[in-house]
Amino acid sequence: MAFLQEAQNSLVLIIGIVAMVIGLTTATISIVTTVKHNRPATKEERTEERDRKRNVEISADDYLEEMETRGNALVAVRNVIYSVGEDSQIPAGLYTLASAIGDGNGFKVRLNGLVRSCEDGTKVALAEGDTFCAVSGSVLIEKI
Repeated sequence: MAFLQEAQNSLVLIIGIVAMVIGLTTATISIVTTVKHNRPATKEERTEERDRKRNVEISADDYLEEMETRGNALVAVRNVIYSVGEDSQIPAGLYTLASAIGDGNGFKVRLNGLVRSCEDGTKVALAEGDTFCAVSGSVLIEKI
């Protein structure tokens, strides 16, 4: 009888040890998973995300089929790149620029990739193949 009782105690001890090992393994895995998901992004991951966002270029074809007009002026929507030319959104020619908001603080436009500050009444010559983008807000483009 003493032999069976010792065997039973050993079996309980072995089952207890196995249960503890399984519990500790599960706890370790859950802690590692939690820490891994909550860690801050590395510099490399942030750079990749920033580059991915920058490489998405919005064009006027993606945003508008035709440019909106306001009286005699065309409306260039902020951050949309318009092309200039005979079959493009903006015909080539001499234009006067004005802020669509009309707050008098000036605005910025990107002409052929270069950003420049403008005020209402700024004159710009747009030629075939140029690109135009309103940077700081929507811009009215009126042909002279």
